Amino acid sequence: MAAIHETAYPRLKFDLSQEELIKFYTPFVKEQQFAKRHTKGMNGRVCFLVLLKTFQRLGYFLMWKDIPPIIVNHIASALGCLFKVQAPEGYDESGTRSRHLQHIRRYFGVKPISEATFACLKEAAWQAAQTKEKIQDIVNVMIEELIRGRFELPGFSTLDREAFQARFRFNEHCLEKVYDSLSNEQMVKIDELLSSPKAGEDSLWQRVKTEPVKPTATKVKAYAAYVSWLMEWKKTLTVKTNLPMVKYDQFCDEAYAADLFQIQQLMPKRRYTYAALLVERQAGKALDSLAQMFVRHVLKLHNSGKQALENYHVQQRGNVETLVEQLLHITQAYKMQGNLQERFAAIEKVMPDEPQAIIDDCTKHLVVCQVLNAG
Repeated sequence: MAAIHETAYPRLKFDLSQEELIKFYTPFVKEQQFAKRHTKGMNGRVCFLVLLKTFQRLGYFLMWKDIPPIIVNHIASALGCLFKVQAPEGYDESGTRSRHLQHIRRYFGVKPISEATFACLKEAAWQAAQTKEKIQDIVNVMIEELIRGRFELPGFSTLDREAFQARFRFNEHCLEKVYDSLSNEQMVKIDELLSSPKAGEDSLWQRVKTEPVKPTATKVKAYAAYVSWLMEWKKTLTVKTNLPMVKYDQFCDEAYAADLFQIQQLMPKRRYTYAALLVERQAGKALDSLAQMFVRHVLKLHNSGKQALENYHVQQRGNVETLVEQLLHITQAYKMQGNLQERFAAIEKVMPDEPQAIIDDCTKHLVVCQVLNAG
């Protein structure tokens, strides 16, 4: 059940400031004229306007005894009433009050609480229960729909109770939907999953619930084996349910919170549904973790490769300068004046002592360039 302060259900403040009294509870001239047409005497007019202004603020009518005196006194003062106003004895149960309520409803164009009101709130609660799990959220949707339909708001306990019942009915509908889709073979496998272990051993249910350690490069094989085990169970227990995500998450959370004994005590449709859904979610989470580990590993390789390439460029910068310088000297010797023997002698003179080193450096550099161009 929800607490009223957790919802949008309107409530009166008892510690009103003068500013708030003027803003929300001072009757307009039109409202005063309306009250004068439907009441006799100042006392009746004040009672009428107190009900009108509080209804305008709340969307439902308060009993006179529940209305803060500060509001009554402010409205009386706004009408120029010099004496203390008190409602006639038995006003809350009187025909006079009933007539006042009818006039006020007509003034605001609001429908009184009836079968139509309950039909509206039941439909709103049922629709909200399909996408929301918290009672207060369902209540808020109901309030919004009642206001949109221009209905007088029922008591909070009515909304709270209907929200709870709507959520219960829809949750039962979802459980039956999953349960009915399970085959006999799948139920047998779930019974195996939920069977009590031998002394000193962990149950299969506990293994499903155990959050695996963060996978690392050194433990990837063990982790992959765990994922493979979970995926086999998921494959066995896969059901097409199309549950709203809020219900899927709620059922999985409740299943995760239950130990083996607790889940064994559940009714069959809840027990089998919880087991099938949790296996599916845990398998998905484990697979996501494995994929994240792979992505991190690839990024690490990429970054290390990028760093290695930068280091290679730094290391080769001097070698390239040397090769270019050697090529320049060899070309200049080849271009010098003289016959072939003289030019060859000049080339031999500028040639390094280990010509094979030049060949090796050039070959290595060309290989790297070919790899980079191919990438």
